[in-house]
Amino acid sequence: IEGLAQALHDAAVKAANVTLFRVHLAMALGGKGFVLLTGDVASTETAVNVGARVAGRDGILVDRAVIPRPSKELFKEFV
Repeated sequence: IEGLAQALHDAAVKAANVTLFRVHLAMALGGKGFVLLTGDVASTETAVNVGARVAGRDGILVDRAVIPRPSKELFKEFV
């Protein structure tokens, strides 16, 4: 899963002007993880769509979301 995560965030950050903020890999039952990116909404949506295509090719994409202007409280959860 680490190799796939590397490919996913590598493709995403190369596709648009975004900054990789965090990669979280869960190795427990279910193995869900997530990637956090920052940037303007259009660039972030482009990067998320590219990353989703990479994850979708391996059938591991569960969901994706872009949150425009997240609240300070939400942002603090990940700092």
